[in-house]
Amino acid sequence: MSIVAFDLDGVVFDFHKHFENVYEKMYREKLVPKKNPTSDTGNKLEAIYDIPGSKIMRVVQIALSEEMIDKTPFIKGAQESLNKRFTKEPIIVVTKRNILNQKKIQEYLKEKIPNAKDIIVRCCSDPFAEKLRYIKDSNAFFFLDDRWDTCVYLRDNGIHAILCKTDINKGLCDSYSTKFSYPSVFSDWTQIDAFLNQQVLK
Repeated sequence: MSIVAFDLDGVVFDFHKHFENVYEKMYREKLVPKKNPTSDTGNKLEAIYDIPGSKIMRVVQIALSEEMIDKTPFIKGAQESLNKRFTKEPIIVVTKRNILNQKKIQEYLKEKIPNAKDIIVRCCSDPFAEKLRYIKDSNAFFFLDDRWDTCVYLRDNGIHAILCKTDINKGLCDSYSTKFSYPSVFSDWTQIDAFLNQQVLK
């Protein structure tokens, strides 16, 4: 098995762009994130967009539906890097998505990353204990996630978690990275690709 595993939304998939696209189609208005969003996790939608929680819930329900999986864009550089680096190792994804959509997510990833030796998707109900269990079951040593609190929890439980900085959570990442050296932070898939090439898959 591969020694590195990935979260899906915010690491491989650009969920915030997907959320904005779905919102704009539903409400026919442009959705712009706050200039300096902050939250305890770095990715809570309520902290990122100045819209009512009821609207957020409706959009998320549609955005995460099975019918929308193959319309979710990849984060810049993710698809290309995964397709290049995992020809001899499986791609392991552990995501807090509905387990009923696990097969569809796996099929979509295999379609878009055809050179991968294999793609294994595990859906969990919480971003902490259950995610940790799936990561350990896969024997992964490194895990990339966009949630600060998840990364800290995983690091405290023996996983080398790496926080992925996005346009959405960069304010929180910058704030914490100036105070702490843990967890490690990657700014984009250029850095992730170099890490995969030099440290993990050489």
